[in-house]
Amino acid sequence: MAKDNNKTTEKDQNKVIYLEREFVHVNGRDYANYFVKGFFRVRGEFVEKRIRMDVPRNDNGMYDVLDMVFEDRKQVELYKIAKINRDMTTGRKTTTYRYEVVNEAGDLRARVIPSGESNSALLDKLFNDLQAEIKVEDEDGEDAGDN
Repeated sequence: MAKDNNKTTEKDQNKVIYLEREFVHVNGRDYANYFVKGFFRVRGEFVEKRIRMDVPRNDNGMYDVLDMVFEDRKQVELYKIAKINRDMTTGRKTTTYRYEVVNEAGDLRARVIPSGESNSALLDKLFNDLQAEIKVEDEDGEDAGDN
């Protein structure tokens, strides 16, 4: 079996996860593809994988926003945001997650979505393996802190 050259040590890892943009040229037009490249813990070793991300299909203007977020950079930091919701009748809490990128000034956000359930599971594993920070929003306006 061939040795995998994409393996690295835990020392090489940091806890920041990036969204990368690559352009492909098809039929005279440029199209952007978005990926998260990360290192996953597999049998005690870190292995690099790419996770495809999509732009929300119901938002045609999001491509312009992503262009503005990326500016001239090849990669931007990806944030996982947990939103805590409370059912007013039962008082029960539920948490939903979303992924966002932010421009350097911090005044423009764009939402990205893992393409498919398997990529969503890989992205969750990446955040867990690296113990990356998850930003928390509480709908009551209370500071829920960071995970």
